[in-house]
Amino acid sequence: MPNIEHTAELGINSEGVLTRCLSGIDARWPVIKLLSLSFYSAWILLTMTGGSTLSYASPADSSYSGTILYLLSGAALSSLLFASGVFQKQADALVRNRVFLIAMGLVAAFSTLGISGGIPLLPYDAIFSLCSIATGVCTSFICLRIGCVFSDMPHGNPFFAVFGAGLLSNLLCFLCLGVPDGLSRLLIASLPLAAALAAQLDIRSAAEREHLQDDRIPREDLPRGFFLRLIAAIALMCVAAGCIKGLAGMAVAGSGTGWWDSVMLFTTFAVTCAIMAAFAVAFSLRNFEIGAVYLPLITASSVLIVICCIVGSALGPLQKLLIDVSYNVFILTVWCVLQDLGSRTQIGAVRVYGFGRGASALGTTLGWLIAFVITQSGAGSTALPVVFVGAALLVFCSVALVSNISTVSKALQRKLESALSQHAVEVPAARGEAPGGDAISCACAELAAAHGLTAREAEAMELLGRGRTVGFVAEELGISYNTVKGYAKNVYAKCGVHSRQELIDAIEQRIR
Repeated sequence: MPNIEHTAELGINSEGVLTRCLSGIDARWPVIKLLSLSFYSAWILLTMTGGSTLSYASPADSSYSGTILYLLSGAALSSLLFASGVFQKQADALVRNRVFLIAMGLVAAFSTLGISGGIPLLPYDAIFSLCSIATGVCTSFICLRIGCVFSDMPHGNPFFAVFGAGLLSNLLCFLCLGVPDGLSRLLIASLPLAAALAAQLDIRSAAEREHLQDDRIPREDLPRGFFLRLIAAIALMCVAAGCIKGLAGMAVAGSGTGWWDSVMLFTTFAVTCAIMAAFAVAFSLRNFEIGAVYLPLITASSVLIVICCIVGSALGPLQKLLIDVSYNVFILTVWCVLQDLGSRTQIGAVRVYGFGRGASALGTTLGWLIAFVITQSGAGSTALPVVFVGAALLVFCSVALVSNISTVSKALQRKLESALSQHAVEVPAARGEAPGGDAISCACAELAAAHGLTAREAEAMELLGRGRTVGFVAEELGISYNTVKGYAKNVYAKCGVHSRQELIDAIEQRIR
């Protein structure tokens, strides 16, 4: 019996030592866990989108094999993601289990080796389909864990974190493609395992995650159908984008050379960098909630993809470049939308990324399947106009679905405005407000005076009560992110509330 207790104690101590070790790494280099998205994105680029992994196996028909890989892996990925969204609690327990996640990374690594023909003594054709499905199954859990990491981001701007990870994934592609073939296969295969390991640095305790959840917006306070409409819009846009991207990819399959592919990859990287730099300049000149640009950016990139295909060969090599850049911006911005929902609402990161990333994967997989059927049937020029019109209609329907929804902050603003419309408010002269003044500001001023908030705390309280992000409040007031968190803590303590939702309720009571 003592031996058993001693063994258990050693296990607990070992787990505690590992947790402290990871915590120390995260404290010194918090960006490491965000690199998980870079590893995961690089693996997708090299295995699913670029077909570099298949080039090492040299199958008889790389276009056909690449499509089978994409369809089997995409179907498995989207199925597991949707199932995770439905069974959120069970999936959350799995993706936060270190042993399970590392096991998924290892299986994905060996499956990638199998796809590239890197496993000796096994016939390639016999294991190709099995390995394709295994990559989708395993990376679905890795994707969910990365989603949890980004939804719990403690600081920084999620837009630049996501796009920075996307740019780094391109650099990882250059590294993997620039080494000898044998080493390149090993590096590509190691990417999903590297993503799983980097995500291990998300070591928040259950109590810390519960505290974060308390400070998020309840799902019922969002507009009716907000989440479902957003997921449907993402799925429709992904069908359009995936179909056109698939047609563009199959049109050049086997027609290019390694150096040309590298040139296109580098050019795509450079143009995406320029776009990110332009946004950085725009955001530095004027402070506004960055989440407000997500849906317009997704729509613009989708429209540009369709336009590039309608214009056709008149653009020459520029056509594929514009499609690739727009598609990269599209996918990364979809991730930003999911990060915004996961970090600011109580829907839950696993459910958000399960349904959101599942819809994205299902949409692109269906789009790729349509492109493959058109290419194999020989319909070619006859079917292309129909495809482009269909893609344009899908984008139009997507825009219609989200035309009257945008950010979580606007959803909360509408909630407060609804309270104003239902309860006519007369602003007393004692408040010092001019007739027709903003009743929300008046209610916040009353609340601040009643609980003895400082002027800075009152300013922070009003912005937080309107649903603004902590990053926006920091920029608006010209203070640090952590200072805003300190003000929020003080506001909660003085007002006797424990979360942002309770603060909003308190503001509503003053309005009524």
